[in-house]
Amino acid sequence: MRNIDVNLWAEIQKEGYKEFFLVDLAFNTPVHFTDLDFTLYAQGYVYIPRSLKLPSMNYAVAMSVDRATIQLADLDKQIIAALLSHDERGKTAVIRIGALNPGNQILGIARSEEQDRKSTRLNS
Repeated sequence: MRNIDVNLWAEIQKEGYKEFFLVDLAFNTPVHFTDLDFTLYAQGYVYIPRSLKLPSMNYAVAMSVDRATIQLADLDKQIIAALLSHDERGKTAVIRIGALNPGNQILGIARSEEQDRKSTRLNS
């Protein structure tokens, strides 16, 4: 987990950049969402626009998220269908933050811990 300094982020926003979230739910059929108002193609996935909120995150001692609450709009019933058709308990949810420039081009997306582990394995 990486924290972004509030003052740094305020300066970035002054330049017209905006933050966005990517949510990857590792259901039996994985689903990928973004809080942007348009479909985003990033890192080999199609991120579907959803109204989403992250009202709370509680951090463990090691700076990883111990518990997070995600509120997702499910107007097309895609999420509830996945939850009702399979037992999705214990599956992974990855939440990442990214930044767009004023032209809606991706400036960067924070790497997940899994990507860091894969990178470490490849580099050793």
